[in-house]
Amino acid sequence: MDAMTILNYAIIIGFLIMSLSFHEFAHAYVAYLRGDMTPKLAGRLTLNPINHIDPIGLLVLLLTRKIGWMKPVPINMYGLKEPRRISIILVALAGPVANIILSFIFFFLVKIFTFSPFWANIFLQVSMINLFLAAFNLFFLPPLDGYRIFASLAFENPEDLFANHMIEMYGSMFLMLIIFLFPSVLNKWVEIVVSPLWNLMVKLFY
Repeated sequence: MDAMTILNYAIIIGFLIMSLSFHEFAHAYVAYLRGDMTPKLAGRLTLNPINHIDPIGLLVLLLTRKIGWMKPVPINMYGLKEPRRISIILVALAGPVANIILSFIFFFLVKIFTFSPFWANIFLQVSMINLFLAAFNLFFLPPLDGYRIFASLAFENPEDLFANHMIEMYGSMFLMLIIFLFPSVLNKWVEIVVSPLWNLMVKLFY
């Protein structure tokens, strides 16, 4: 790789870490607003990436350039305000919505930085990455946010379901199988979520 490619990659990784940190902060903040003190006590009510980074998740991200993760925000489902089901949905939605907001902001910056093709390209990539993060996390398999939203809508006491760590473990394994063996399934889902949001951004800013 030449120097410009390395610089581009380093900047994108930096913005990606920032985006993932904002995603986790959003979960923590909404959980706090809905009555759960656990994220605050765990030091997660911050945008500081150091408080959110999972060393293994970061290493995997640097090695694969495709997959990575942050430490999940600890949330006591039973500590959330009633109606608890609504609280769980709001907390789960907070992360993807945060990424959608970032995507819109960076897409707007593309228009502002038309005088600098380098930065316009960076901001466009970061905008698309955040749309992908939002769509990916809305997928309905555990441990993703979409699973928590779906389960909260489908089951009367979803907090009891989330307490079953076996579901999360096997769900994670199944999700990995889809990512590596059946990527077209996930790609189709991402397309369904991203396309209307992308079209909306284009209409708003161009």
